[in-house]
Amino acid sequence: MREAIVTVASNFSDENYERLREGLLRRLGGDIVFRRVEDESVVGGFILRLDGIVCDMSLASQLKKLGKELADD
Repeated sequence: MREAIVTVASNFSDENYERLREGLLRRLGGDIVFRRVEDESVVGGFILRLDGIVCDMSLASQLKKLGKELADD
């Protein structure tokens, strides 16, 4: 069984977490155990760690990416 660590802000609702978990299970398969970690530095979104891969969907990461794209234009 694989373990996915989902890092979210402390104000990330249980309802949103369950929707995220269910969506990930549909896409990645059902053999995953989820561990929720709360981190105040995550302002919005989430960070997923699974099988050595990090998927940073946090607000800070998205804004940084957008800033870089705008600077490259």
